[in-house]
Amino acid sequence: MTIITKSTSVLSVPFILVDSVMSKMASKLNILFIALILCIYSPNMCSMGPKTFNESNMCVRGWNMHGQSPNCPYFYQLLNSTDILAISEHWLYEQRLHELNVHSHFSCAAKASKHLDPMQCGNKIGYGGVAILWNKSLDHVILPINIESDRVCGVRLLLPNKNVLHIISVYLPTDHSHVDDFSDTIDLLEEVIARLSSAGPVYIIGDMNSHIGPEGGPRGNGKTSRHGKLLMKLMSRCSLVAYDLGNTTSGPDYTFVSQANGSASYLDHCIVSKSIVKSVTHCCVHDEDPLNLSDHMPIEIGLNCGSIDRHSNMVDSERRIAWSKLTEEQVKSQYTDNIDNLMCDLYKQIEAKNGELTEKEIDDCFNTMAASMVDTAKKNIPSKKNNKGIKPFWSPTLTALSKEVKKAWGIWD
Repeated sequence: MTIITKSTSVLSVPFILVDSVMSKMASKLNILFIALILCIYSPNMCSMGPKTFNESNMCVRGWNMHGQSPNCPYFYQLLNSTDILAISEHWLYEQRLHELNVHSHFSCAAKASKHLDPMQCGNKIGYGGVAILWNKSLDHVILPINIESDRVCGVRLLLPNKNVLHIISVYLPTDHSHVDDFSDTIDLLEEVIARLSSAGPVYIIGDMNSHIGPEGGPRGNGKTSRHGKLLMKLMSRCSLVAYDLGNTTSGPDYTFVSQANGSASYLDHCIVSKSIVKSVTHCCVHDEDPLNLSDHMPIEIGLNCGSIDRHSNMVDSERRIAWSKLTEEQVKSQYTDNIDNLMCDLYKQIEAKNGELTEKEIDDCFNTMAASMVDTAKKNIPSKKNNKGIKPFWSPTLTALSKEVKKAWGIWD
């Protein structure tokens, strides 16, 4: 918004406001209007509650959203009925990744394209980006994976009996990019797979910009693209299979419809380690939906992960501890001293066994320590009030600018 100062001509003010405010608001109002109309024709969108989860079946989806802003209603709808959602092309700048937190029941790990200039945020539409979101009931069994790429992100899912499953969200370069860009990303992905596979199987989902013909599976059609051939070689080397191309997958035999010419392609895939193929319960490509304003359809796979306790050891995500409300002496007397006493008792138990603990006893000690710290904090440390009006991106600079804007409006009035 243009900031109006005292030196600004009164006659020029209306034109400044029209240029700087109305033109920027028009596109946002159009998006909201479209979303409202679509919700009228899709009443389930507004009435859906949180999904009732199956403890053993894990629903994982991948979707190229083609921009976060216009697709918020459909984005929310997908989250309402899934466990884990892999997103590509959210188009957000680094400082606006928090806008993916549209659902209070989901945690998120996201990356912006490394080619976006932060100084252009607000002036130019972004592009690229990947993210992976998971239901907060899984927070205690999910760990984000450190992957040095703006096209790949993932999480490690801790399964019963100490098994591990890796879920990777990808957005591979398009066929308009240089062939080396795609090859380099494939090489990086192969390194990631090799590193993770030693601990557990890998599940990869997302927009791979790779059309695969019949040689990839019964659902493959047409001619395999250049990228498709490179992706198939990767699968062969890493003992992977494109499960979505098998005959058990339902839904359309395409995942992308060009907005330019209406042509359809199969660019999004679910690739899994061959060792877990028998654990797949279902796979499908979603039908077109009036709420989905992207040119991609979501792809979904179900996995039988055994019985996962979705709520044990979970910390109340809505409760934030207000350490600043206590003095150092109060923290020591109400928290630190209590923890010290609990840890001394635990140490005595370990010492009684001469430090010779089984793997299970070590895990039990760790869980006891973690639970003790959480419980002690809950009982003795006050909570912060949850102010829904707080904006995570707000800063003192924006506060100052907001005051200037209010002054300008006062002068205009």
